[in-house]
Amino acid sequence: MDAAGQPVPYGVPGELLVRGYLVTDGGCWLEPMATLAAVDSEGWMHTGDLAVLDADGYANILGRIKELIIRGGGACPPTLPDAHSPVNASESNLANAGQS
Repeated sequence: MDAAGQPVPYGVPGELLVRGYLVTDGGCWLEPMATLAAVDSEGWMHTGDLAVLDADGYANILGRIKELIIRGGGACPPTLPDAHSPVNASESNLANAGQS
């Protein structure tokens, strides 16, 4: 989606929206205002990720639109997980995919 909430064509960056039974089953736990901010009236969750979709339907994440990632009730800047990654020259393709 672009900033106006309109779908973008393949190859054009926009916000990644996801929807499905594995995404959320009722919103953010004990946080109705956070649910209203993240999930729209059609059930699409706005991830805050900047992504581009190719013609085969694969999405590549380019960065973040929103400045903070909310995780476990705390706010985490998107650079924080990468700042704590081990640095090793032989691991040039290392990236954090999640954090518990």
